[in-house]
Amino acid sequence: MRLDPAEIARIPLPAALFGPGRDLVTATPEWSGPGPGGVAYHMGHGHLMVAPTSPPPAGLEALVSRLLEELNSAADVMGGNLADQCRVLRAGLSLVAGQILEADVEGTTDEVLKLAAISIAARAPALSLEVEQPPNPAPVAAPAMIALALVQLAVNAHVHESALRARLWVESGPNFHLTWPSDRATQVKIGSHRHRRDRIGWGWGYVRMVADLLGAVALPPAPLDDEMDAGLSMGSRRLAIPLAVYGPAGPIRSTPTWAQEVTSSDPDRRNIVNAHLAAVIDRAQAAPGRIVYEDLYSARTSGAETWVALPPQTGTNRILDVLHGLEHEKALWGAPEPHATKVCALIRLMQTGLGQPWEGYDPTAWARMFPTACSALGLPTPLVTGAFVWPDPRVAAYLLRAVGGELVASVDGVTFKPSHSDPILTALERGRDGRYALTPAITTGF
Repeated sequence: MRLDPAEIARIPLPAALFGPGRDLVTATPEWSGPGPGGVAYHMGHGHLMVAPTSPPPAGLEALVSRLLEELNSAADVMGGNLADQCRVLRAGLSLVAGQILEADVEGTTDEVLKLAAISIAARAPALSLEVEQPPNPAPVAAPAMIALALVQLAVNAHVHESALRARLWVESGPNFHLTWPSDRATQVKIGSHRHRRDRIGWGWGYVRMVADLLGAVALPPAPLDDEMDAGLSMGSRRLAIPLAVYGPAGPIRSTPTWAQEVTSSDPDRRNIVNAHLAAVIDRAQAAPGRIVYEDLYSARTSGAETWVALPPQTGTNRILDVLHGLEHEKALWGAPEPHATKVCALIRLMQTGLGQPWEGYDPTAWARMFPTACSALGLPTPLVTGAFVWPDPRVAAYLLRAVGGELVASVDGVTFKPSHSDPILTALERGRDGRYALTPAITTGF
């Protein structure tokens, strides 16, 4: 299914088409701008960006942006393999966060293989990897993003298929392959659903995100002679968003991914999906021009046609995926100070902004770690006394450096009193006195 730019306004999503230079070409009436939590899809010579229907809070957006900036700065000061691993991680997180900048980075197929091999060695050191360099490297978009997708395939092969050695290679297309010895005779079945609630793990979910962004096809493990083969095919670029156009007699056209998402071998599942589709189409026809929703589906009627889509998982769920990705790929992360302290603090602030409670530190840990964190950030260590439970030392030091202000300790815990406003503070709960609690309630600290 190919879309004409004039048809973009009919898509039942807050979406916009961006050209090769990231210039806005056209958008749906609901589009209000890009931001973290969005999802990008390859479309011809540009990208279709779908904004979150429930955008994450501004404070979380600011924290994600600063996290990605910090990872970028860390890679700039590191050298060799560590820098490459950090760039691979940052590229993956930028995709998960909904930023399309990395997709405009051009590279070559041999660069993809190099970045993948370096990162696989860090993530799965027990996997013996053979890399077949292509005789004629071909240009490719987003090499670091593709490399991280290949890392997921290698780690899955090692962990879930007990592979001890594998081969990484590329053929014309370009199509990237990872193969490993296996006596399995059938393809590995992996759930295709793109929504977080039905996704199986982080690894395959990330591979699908890369495929969707670049218009590629994610190839699940399948038998190839006496091996298993998995990969990412770039040879047939396509629009990957699940989208269909229905007329009075039924579906007229659809993207290949639409069939993946709405068909099932389970008759009960098919009946449920068909009922939801019938309901959303009826709602759309009763309110022409407007986006309506039913279960996971959205629709908009334009003339005699009704456009139906499966909206991507967006908003705070994508930011949760950023945190999940950081945890899943922690073997790729390592940097000197002050970057390590800043990244740790930003991660903890994001977790709190998403509803996780603060963790309390005992006086001994605080006395040991807080001066170290302050020193890493170039701060004199302020004298703070009088609390029974203490905050994460890295968070406290980061807020003092990034925002400015003071820490106020009492028997109830420690609060932060900023000297000026900052977008990241909106991710935290502000007390009536204008201070921000940095410790759990005293009743939950013991």
